Amino acid sequence: GNQITRIMCTECGYLSERKEEYKDLTLAMENTSDLVASFRELTNFEVMRGSEMYRCSQCAKKVEAVRSTKLQDIPPVLTLSLARFVYNRKTYRREKLTKKFKFPLSIDLEGCLDIPEYKKSSQGYYTSWKVAFDEAEKERLALEKEKKEKDAARQRKQEEWAKGQ
Repeated sequence: GNQITRIMCTECGYLSERKEEYKDLTLAMENTSDLVASFRELTNFEVMRGSEMYRCSQCAKKVEAVRSTKLQDIPPVLTLSLARFVYNRKTYRREKLTKKFKFPLSIDLEGCLDIPEYKKSSQGYYTSWKVAFDEAEKERLALEKEKKEKDAARQRKQEEWAKGQ
């Protein structure tokens, strides 16, 4: 798909646009609790000020500006990555977020799109999910399954032994 990032100078009104192709989208988890909120955060307007001021080519100086990102072309299959690691400024370490994160059964991306002829019935509406885990999560689930199988086998042996007594 394609996304477009727009930055507007608050002094002269100059509008800069940059179109970028994406294969997948990375959504923040740090300040959100679900997929819808993460999409909102991705496409919210952001005021660039202080150390993040924008260098306007028309004003020839750093100025406050407003930045927004919208999705222009979306693929029939949308791949999402969750930004589950954050940098802790107190410990100077990367930390993994382990909080619960909700996925709705369907999602309408209308507010995230920059598509003039948007139709809810087709483009921008996703209804199926496949969740892929990282290798550590796969290993944890495999060990958990193995433990349950061993516990069940042990329980069967105890029951057989008890019947034989």
